Amino acid sequence: MLFHVPDPHGALAELARVLRPGGRLVAVGNGYDHLGELWDLMGRDRAFRLEIFGRENGEEWLLRSFAGVERRDADGWVTLDEDAVRRYVASWADLGSLENVPPVPEPIRVQRICSIFVAHTAA
Repeated sequence: MLFHVPDPHGALAELARVLRPGGRLVAVGNGYDHLGELWDLMGRDRAFRLEIFGRENGEEWLLRSFAGVERRDADGWVTLDEDAVRRYVASWADLGSLENVPPVPEPIRVQRICSIFVAHTAA
């Protein structure tokens, strides 16, 4: 949810503050190219991803408030047919509108690029 909050640095600082000593936070961040094939299909720019919590900056952002961070990558592939593409686009306004979904004559493979961060407070 960190990419939805208006002040992620403030949210992380507050999460670190309320965790007990040695407490842990698990946060997931998508990589810049996460679902890139869908963004390309829709002709959408994803440069904004460099400014939100994600794989590329997650460790750095977490270390501002936490004593240590582990990163575990969880990458893979998803195959989507046109109906699945349309449902996904409908669920995420940043991808555009359903009227702009081009025909998808055969299923497409879409790369999933995510990192799981486990941050801990000082003991």
